[in-house]
Amino acid sequence: MRTRAAALLILIIVLSTLPSCAYFAPLTEVSCADYTCRLYGYDSVRRIKVISSGKTIASIRTDGAVAGTSDYGFFFVDANFDGHDDICLAVSVGEDGTKYNFWIYNTTKKNFGTDKTLNSLLSPSFDKTTETITAPYKTHTIDPAVGTDPETYIDEEGTITYEWRQGALTAIHKECVTYYSESEIYCVSIWDINADGELEPTEENWMVPDQYARAGYAPIG
Repeated sequence: MRTRAAALLILIIVLSTLPSCAYFAPLTEVSCADYTCRLYGYDSVRRIKVISSGKTIASIRTDGAVAGTSDYGFFFVDANFDGHDDICLAVSVGEDGTKYNFWIYNTTKKNFGTDKTLNSLLSPSFDKTTETITAPYKTHTIDPAVGTDPETYIDEEGTITYEWRQGALTAIHKECVTYYSESEIYCVSIWDINADGELEPTEENWMVPDQYARAGYAPIG
């Protein structure tokens, strides 16, 4: 009985160490001008060790990553347009786009920070010329049925453009199409940032479904 219990204990210990071994297994090493990143995990990146001038300046635990890609979903990008590379890791892929986690390099403190807005974007694109970031989005809002009134919904999709203002990523421009099921009408609109720092519509074009289709717009939703 003791032998069986001892064997079972050893098996439990071995199994409990497997995730740890996978977590710390080295995957690859990638360098930019400012630092080197050692990626650890098994198939996907679970930890990023950042080394600069021979010293470890950060050890980043990730939320997982896209497995099975040649680069493990990892790459460098100058996300805040300061002339220095930041860390980007793809963490999920869906029908609406790819979600990334970004770690922005602070050149003065030699550490990394994050931005919630940036990490919430799907498939963002970076324009170095205008120093802006643009990402697509979709929303689906349901108003439940009340009494004899049926359920209605609002579908909206488009792109939002952001820029860094005082260290925060700020929406400055939006182009979208909104469909209101209750009135069966579309609104194609453009929004720009106002003096109060908020987006407001600067151009609106309301259309019934036939007008919308004749204008050549794609269905949404």
